[in-house]
Amino acid sequence: MNWEAIGAVVEIAGAFGVIATLIFLGVQIRQSSMATMAATFDALLAEWRQPERNSFIEHPENIRVFADGLSDFANLELNDQRLFNYIMSQYALFIENMIQQHQHNNIEYNQLAPWINYFSMLIRSPGGEVWWQQYKIILASNLTETMDEHRLKNSTRPNIVDLLPYFFEIDQQLAEDDDA
Repeated sequence: MNWEAIGAVVEIAGAFGVIATLIFLGVQIRQSSMATMAATFDALLAEWRQPERNSFIEHPENIRVFADGLSDFANLELNDQRLFNYIMSQYALFIENMIQQHQHNNIEYNQLAPWINYFSMLIRSPGGEVWWQQYKIILASNLTETMDEHRLKNSTRPNIVDLLPYFFEIDQQLAEDDDA
């Protein structure tokens, strides 16, 4: 075998080595990207749980304000409106973060969509709609544009009050029981 043939074999082997290395790096990058997406989504869920814990688990009396606000925000007492605004603002900021994470390819749309659907059900409720129209002017445009578009596309879907009537009848049922 001459030196030219040996050189050609070495070049071919080197080319295969480069290709194998590129494939290996591609697999590693994909696995790293998937791990980052999973960690990001886990961090987002932890972010969700904290306001839920603070607003409802540690202070269950806030559930009444939340339910009443979704039904009729305008007729809440001033302090209840403030509390409702705080709760809804926490949801809005969470959804905004999720939208940004999706735009940066840190989470997939199928991870974002249920949360957009949920928040849309809140802001399509009678009280949620009033709150949304009042407060959306101070929220980020990527959030308001996404949510307004989603609300229009899903305007025939039930809002949270229609979907979960038992949640909004609890206080009414307790009041009726007290009157009896």
